[in-house]
Amino acid sequence: MATPKQAAKKASKKHSGGRSAKAGLIFPVGRVGSLLRRGQYARRIGASGAVYMAAVLEYLTAELLELSVKAASQQASRSRSA
Repeated sequence: MATPKQAAKKASKKHSGGRSAKAGLIFPVGRVGSLLRRGQYARRIGASGAVYMAAVLEYLTAELLELSVKAASQQASRSRSA
């Protein structure tokens, strides 16, 4: 049984979240890191390498989606006017 002091300490301790949440990313930093290590792209991979790679992948994906939305809306406006 936990003492009241231990129970209060446990209740006040919050989960800080994963590395993706800490970096403010949507892409999974842990999965990107494990894929970097498994792919053997380099002998050594730093701790921040996975965060940086996840951020770059998220940025490129957002840009690609933005361009595809613009292209789809232009295509839709062309088909309506014709």
